[in-house]
Amino acid sequence: MTHRLSPHALLPDERHDERERQAFVGALRGHLAGRVMPGNYAIYRARVEPEFEREYGRKPLHHNEVRTVMERHPYYQFWSALQRCSQQRMWDAVTDSVEREWSRLNSESKRSRRLGSLTLDPALPIPRYHTAVDIHLQPGGYHTDFAADDVAAGAIYDLGLNIYSHGMMGPRNEYLGELLLQYF
Repeated sequence: MTHRLSPHALLPDERHDERERQAFVGALRGHLAGRVMPGNYAIYRARVEPEFEREYGRKPLHHNEVRTVMERHPYYQFWSALQRCSQQRMWDAVTDSVEREWSRLNSESKRSRRLGSLTLDPALPIPRYHTAVDIHLQPGGYHTDFAADDVAAGAIYDLGLNIYSHGMMGPRNEYLGELLLQYF
């Protein structure tokens, strides 16, 4: 179950259907993680590892060897396809809310700078590994701006992270940031 985030100025005001889509995606991801993914362990122990040992005369030495043989197995392919689909649906489910409130979120961001801001050098090149693909399938990745001072990527990430982590980052998605602050 996905837990609701505490309201804040840069959180879209989600409509009923948007919340329900997000809840469905959260439940799907929970089902995949809790009920479907563990089947990969059973398939590995019962079939993949014994097949590997027969073929190579030893157990796999490294996780890359395990991955290579697991990727050939239909159950793993089934789980992996569903996992990818759920990731895409997660971003779809949160993007609608952000797109609908995009103007308000960007305006509110300009008014909410009382806690400070971060300005990056516009000449800083974004590495190709960030621009060539959408990291974690987030449309536009984490760096794309559609206007000056655009907050869409952050707002999409905020909502998506809550679904992805099953609400485990707290009602403000603060735990990861607090952990980093404590580390530094």
